[in-house]
Amino acid sequence: MASRPDDFAVQVLERLEEPVVPDPEFADALLELLLTELGEPSHVPERRRWHVTRVRLAAAVALTLLAVLATAVLVLRTAEESALAAIRSAQRQAAVAPPFRAVVSHRVGGELALGTVGLASTGADWVSVSELSYGGEDGWKRRIVRDSFAPAARRVVWDGRVLGIDRPDQRRYYVFLRARARVGAERLSPLTTLSPRFRLFPVPATVAPATYFRERCSVGGEEQIAGRPARRLTCGDRGFRFSIWLDRENGLLLKLVSPGDVLEVQRIEYGVRFARVEFRSEPPPDATVVRIGGRR
Repeated sequence: MASRPDDFAVQVLERLEEPVVPDPEFADALLELLLTELGEPSHVPERRRWHVTRVRLAAAVALTLLAVLATAVLVLRTAEESALAAIRSAQRQAAVAPPFRAVVSHRVGGELALGTVGLASTGADWVSVSELSYGGEDGWKRRIVRDSFAPAARRVVWDGRVLGIDRPDQRRYYVFLRARARVGAERLSPLTTLSPRFRLFPVPATVAPATYFRERCSVGGEEQIAGRPARRLTCGDRGFRFSIWLDRENGLLLKLVSPGDVLEVQRIEYGVRFARVEFRSEPPPDATVVRIGGRR
């Protein structure tokens, strides 16, 4: 069947994952604190002893004040930098994450579901549960086992060349080829979904992400998410706050909580060895194949 520019499959891609824009590179700030030591002569005449004592007292007070100020600046600066440093570290770790299998839930409440799924308001939450299998850049699969606005299960498979989207509710199998396949694979990859991307977090568009994490975020303690040790970051102010949890070892996003929106990894297993056949893009026998982006 010939494809059309406005084919529904294109809408499927846009709905499942927002476009990914490469994160801008920000240089890490280098904090240097220079303290000048106060020297004194090795020999002091007797008649100047009181004068020297007063100088020493004044110097001691001055050094104490400088030390307090320097400590406050250092603590504040460390707090500002620590959240950004945690994000940067997690990004480096996630870029080389091992193969994994995970179950991820996503709940969007009330009116927020409008912008997420593009459907008329029902007053109910939108709930989605996906099984993610990531074998690497050249092979992965995601299966949407629950979608409160689309009951039928869906499957997205990438074999390194072809991106297939199975829509059993339509009895169609959409095949994306060439450039369309690459774009879709980047947007829908399980690694993209769980990578600590700035675009995934609800950062105001008027603030540079690095600046936001440096000035409005703090690093909390370690918690267990899906059986994994995770570092918690809390961001925002009184008007709006959100929290994220990052896998301490592999950097992947394990949980994101913002007002009306919760994304959470329910289960994850690293180092999974997948058979190549598991990522084969094959349409079901009774499905109509719709090719987009050329022919195989």
